[in-house]
Amino acid sequence: MNQDRNPNEIEELKAILAKSLDPGEGEDVPPMPDSLRDRISGQWGKGAAVGTNPPGNLFTRFTALFAQPAWAGAAAAVALLLVAAVVFINPRGDTLRGSSGQVDPVAIVLYKLDPAAEQAIKDSGYFEVQALHVVRTEEELRKVGPPKIVIDGPGGNIVAHATGGTAPRITSIPADPSQLAGAVAELLRGLK
Repeated sequence: MNQDRNPNEIEELKAILAKSLDPGEGEDVPPMPDSLRDRISGQWGKGAAVGTNPPGNLFTRFTALFAQPAWAGAAAAVALLLVAAVVFINPRGDTLRGSSGQVDPVAIVLYKLDPAAEQAIKDSGYFEVQALHVVRTEEELRKVGPPKIVIDGPGGNIVAHATGGTAPRITSIPADPSQLAGAVAELLRGLK
């Protein structure tokens, strides 16, 4: 016999059985045998639904409370929120990568660059707006200190100048303006 039924299902079944056992007019229905009635009453009656667990001590009650799946789910959600708070809230401003000092921002200098290439760099989304410097004269170019990447329109080169006097890295400007931002990003990756 299946004793793992929902109490609501049991009540519905009892109602169906009760209706099926009501004799109609003119029907001669024999009475239910006492043994069958006692067995059904013992198995599905109100006494079967009463719990037999004693209340126990306080520790047992708390253990039973924490063993429920709803409690485990709530505890997991709280733990996840605590981890997220530690990761995303950083009051000292330290980076999580372990770098201890400030990194100098790299200036992207657009020196006498044609308008299509200049717009391709700006529209690429690779670089912060503050890092882009449009320069038209050599004097303005000298004012921007390293670290910097100079996209030299007339020279046809991209030159990466690092701090510390290291030799600059040079590559040529791609013919397709849409590939220019990727070439600059590669040089930028080499500076860091």
